[in-house]
Amino acid sequence: MKREDLYPEDAEQIKEKEYYSLKKPFLITRYGEAFLDAIIFLLLTVGLFFAGRATLYQPFGHTAAVNFVHERLAESSLYVEALEGYYDRTDTRFYDEALSPEENLEYPILYYYTNFDYPRENKKLNAYFSAKKEATSIWKAVSSESYSLPKGTTIEEIKSWMTSHYERSEEATSAMAKKWLSEQYAEATYFLEHEPAYIAAANKAVYIDYFVVLIAELLAWGFYYVLLPMLLHGKTLFKIVFRMGLADKYTDQEPKKIQVFVREFVFLLLCIVLPTTWYFLIGNGIGYLAFIFPLAEIFVTGILSKANTSIHDLLSHTYVISTAKSAADIVLEQKK
Repeated sequence: MKREDLYPEDAEQIKEKEYYSLKKPFLITRYGEAFLDAIIFLLLTVGLFFAGRATLYQPFGHTAAVNFVHERLAESSLYVEALEGYYDRTDTRFYDEALSPEENLEYPILYYYTNFDYPRENKKLNAYFSAKKEATSIWKAVSSESYSLPKGTTIEEIKSWMTSHYERSEEATSAMAKKWLSEQYAEATYFLEHEPAYIAAANKAVYIDYFVVLIAELLAWGFYYVLLPMLLHGKTLFKIVFRMGLADKYTDQEPKKIQVFVREFVFLLLCIVLPTTWYFLIGNGIGYLAFIFPLAEIFVTGILSKANTSIHDLLSHTYVISTAKSAADIVLEQKK
């Protein structure tokens, strides 16, 4: 936004005076007001999100997608269901030391490779037994019969076949077998999590989560940071409580409505849309880096700018002022 856009009729006549000449709040007060306003915004967002989840998840297909993912994990036999979710069997909480590595790890791998179309189509069984044949210091084949159990074979049938066709080498320890099988197990779980059907369902659930959260944030932002300041002359609830307001940096007057909108729109992008998008769609294990955007706002406000102005203040040509009267102001009014 250019200055001429705000004052087209007298852009040439306005002489630029010293910026930010009105009294400004202390930085800690500014941060405190912003933090408390953010809590109100967050509460509105959470309420709207739960309302959206109750009304939109079912028609959007989120429930069906999550159920499919959970069924896939459970049916594969690679994962163990717990109160917090699904865990693989290499997790120490779900690896039963009373059982052999084969019982913990190998039979679930073979069950998945035998009974699911995606690994069967990709010949994962062949790759598994090739790897096992190469691990000659650990495994010894006692039968030349190839693995040809049909789809629908149970864990018990797989266990019976394996014990009659393979045994441990004499020098192999359980630690050696566990290490090798853990590597094979990690490959099997990775393969499951990259099944096209699994990925499609998981992505669908994430995208629906993202859009419902974003809708809730936009509604809360529109009410609290746009509509309310426009009705309250540029103030939010805690700006009123802390006796703060907004001013146009060129005129020191109340900013125009377009300035308020631009200010809050930039705030929306930096502190809401970009962090939410990063967390849901770009995260990949580094989702919490999304906080870099609001942290940039805090850094600019406290260190880089004049008059403790944030990025959204700089781009809208506004700044936050203190409307509280100082002791000198009160004495001056009394004298008058």
